Amino acid sequence: MSTSINWFSPEHTRLIIQFDDHLEWPEFHTAIRQAHRLITPVSNPVDLIILDKAGLPKGNPLSHFREAFKQQPPNLKLVVVVPKQDSSATAAFLKRLANVLAKVFPMKSDVIFVETIEQAHDLLDRRAKPLKEA
Repeated sequence: MSTSINWFSPEHTRLIIQFDDHLEWPEFHTAIRQAHRLITPVSNPVDLIILDKAGLPKGNPLSHFREAFKQQPPNLKLVVVVPKQDSSATAAFLKRLANVLAKVFPMKSDVIFVETIEQAHDLLDRRAKPLKEA
């Protein structure tokens, strides 16, 4: 497994998890817990980008994603997912799953799917702009 977790901004407003290789659920949970530990002590809201170059591990993702949602720190504002670009059916399934979890956990962060890391940064930059201008 090759996973990296890094702050994108020195102000700690954006964290990126990147899954590069074959991924199993234990590694997924370890990375999510580590990201949550980094986000929790930050005093400002934090956006999380998940760049998935590995694809989903085998098995039903519902319980795994549910656990990740339940453990989110309160200052996690938005999760932007860049799924592996090998299957539009998988991406569509993940979007539906995220919608279900958003209904089950309405007080947790929103999840948005984009196609590229550039789109993720552009989206977050646009969303942050009104806050900076205010």
